[in-house]
Amino acid sequence: MPKDSSTFDMFDAHGAGTEKNQGTFPQGINASGLITGYYLDTNMAEHGFLRMADGTLIEFDAPGAGSGAYQGTKPTSINGKGVIAGSYINAAGATSGFIRTAAGAFATFAVAVAPDPTTIPNCINDEGVVVGSAGGSSGLGAGFIRTADAQIITFDFPGEAWSINAAGDVLGSWVDPIQTIGGVFVRKSSGVFVRYHVLAVVSAAINDAGTVMGTYAVEETHHGFLRWQSAN
Repeated sequence: MPKDSSTFDMFDAHGAGTEKNQGTFPQGINASGLITGYYLDTNMAEHGFLRMADGTLIEFDAPGAGSGAYQGTKPTSINGKGVIAGSYINAAGATSGFIRTAAGAFATFAVAVAPDPTTIPNCINDEGVVVGSAGGSSGLGAGFIRTADAQIITFDFPGEAWSINAAGDVLGSWVDPIQTIGGVFVRKSSGVFVRYHVLAVVSAAINDAGTVMGTYAVEETHHGFLRWQSAN
């Protein structure tokens, strides 16, 4: 029997700390009700979790993840097949990407953006294509696409890839520090880029219809924006 629409299921990861800034942080949910995210333990280390539709919690760490404060595993997205993408920080402080299959197998990767290999996946679609940002700790960084066969494509302008839809269209943000302008871009699956000016983009996403939405900030106040695929 379906649950009442006003019913909430509250949950915490088993190892989550209970002090300030600790706890459980869900990040993504798929159509089957599988939820992924991370939790901060009592030592402020991050660990990943997968919550099944029946409420079962599976906690995990990416291979090579550190166990110190603000190190560890940070899932960000789960696709319809239960495949999870995210990042992890090792004991030396380096940030890399990971993919966890529904069976629990891991693949780790780093996108080389000289001189900084920092890699942060933001989204994975049902085809297993991952998008995110790389090289961000040494500057503005670059967006990247990791294809299902592990090929890496980076963008030749400063930006970050936030979201990818079923068609393979990628949404991201870009900025020109010289002209102090920026906005969002859509990279079509054909490789063609379309840019829109929206200053101070904080986050953004694209759906399967090509509609774009996100958050932008003006003098530290946040606002939403929406652009229909059919808009001129």
